[in-house]
Amino acid sequence: MHRKDNLLGTLVIAALIAAGVGLARNPLSLAPDGSLHFRLASEPVTPIANVAVRQISWSADSRRFLAVETGDIGVGGPLVIHDRDSGPQRLTIGSSGEPIVLAELIPDGQHLLVATREGQLWWSHLQHAERQLLLQLPEMVDFSALAVSRDSRQIAVASSDGSLYLITPPVDNEAGTRTPLISGPAVRTTRLAFSPDGQALVTAAYDGSIRQWDLKSGRIRQTWTGHSQPATAVAVLPDGRIISASQDDTIRLWEIDSEREVWRLESELLGVSTLAVSSDGKSAAWGGHRRKIVVWDLTSWQRRHEISISASMVWDLQFSPDGHSLAVAGNDGTLELIDAHTGAKATES
Repeated sequence: MHRKDNLLGTLVIAALIAAGVGLARNPLSLAPDGSLHFRLASEPVTPIANVAVRQISWSADSRRFLAVETGDIGVGGPLVIHDRDSGPQRLTIGSSGEPIVLAELIPDGQHLLVATREGQLWWSHLQHAERQLLLQLPEMVDFSALAVSRDSRQIAVASSDGSLYLITPPVDNEAGTRTPLISGPAVRTTRLAFSPDGQALVTAAYDGSIRQWDLKSGRIRQTWTGHSQPATAVAVLPDGRIISASQDDTIRLWEIDSEREVWRLESELLGVSTLAVSSDGKSAAWGGHRRKIVVWDLTSWQRRHEISISASMVWDLQFSPDGHSLAVAGNDGTLELIDAHTGAKATES
C-alpha cells in the first residue's frame, strides 16, 4: 500500500447525533450520580452494518470513555465518546480523512491519540479539532498497539514490523519527543501497558513473550517466556508483578525480577482475547470466545463474577479509573457497562 501525501485528511471533531449513537442497540451513557443506564435515542438512527467495538479507553476522572468501532461505518466515523453529562457523541472523519485503526482517549479527557491506516499517529484536541502529527511509519508498516501512561505524559507505540517507540506528547504547542526502543524487524507487539508509576513499560508479543522495559535506560529489564501462543493482553499490578493472557487459554502471574511464574489459570474461553486490571489492583477481568467475561478478585484469588454477553468474542475490557464500572466491547457491536462490584449490567431507563 503506497501512501499519498494528498490524502492526509483533516480530523474533524463533530457531534453527528445529539441524543444517540448510530448503533443497532441503545447507546450507552452514565448518569450524573454515577449509576449505570442506557440513554435512549430521541430519534431512530441508522444501524451500522458489520460493526464491532474494538477498543475502550477512559478519562482519568471516569466521566467519559472512548469506544472505537470497526466495520462498514461509512462517513459516520468509528469513534464515539460516551460522556456522563452530555451522553454519547460520534466523532467523525471528514471525507478526505483516513481510516482509523487504533485510538486512545488521553486520561485528561480532552485529547485523542489517533492512528490511521496510512501509518500516521495524530495528537488531537476533542473540542478544537487541533492536531499534530507525532509519528509517520514507513510504507507497508501498520500500527499494532498504543498505550498512554496514567499521567498522560508518555505514549507507547508499537508497529507491525516490531518497532517500538516512546513519545512524549506536545505541551503548550511545543513539539514532543520520540525515542525508538526497538527498530524493526522484530517480533510483533500485540499489547502495551505502563506501570502505575510510569517508569516501566510492559509488552506482550506475538511469540508469547512478555517483556518489561526500564524507561529511564531504554533497555529490557526482564523477559518471561511461558505462553505457548501469542500473548494478547498484559497489565502491571501495583506491587509490580505482571499479569498476562494469551491465546493458549491461560492467565499467568509473573514475579518481578525473576523468571518465575507464580500463578496460572486455565480460562476455558478457547483463548483469552483481552484482560484488564482495576487501578487499585484488586480486580481483574478477562474475556475470550465463550460469550462470557470473568471478574476475578486479586486479593482472595477467587472468581467474583461470571457474566454472560451476546458477543461471541470479547475485543476489549477496561475498568473505569474509579473502579466502579467495567466497560465491555464485543465483535457483535456489544458495548456494555457492568457494575464492577456486583457484576450487574446497566439497564435501560
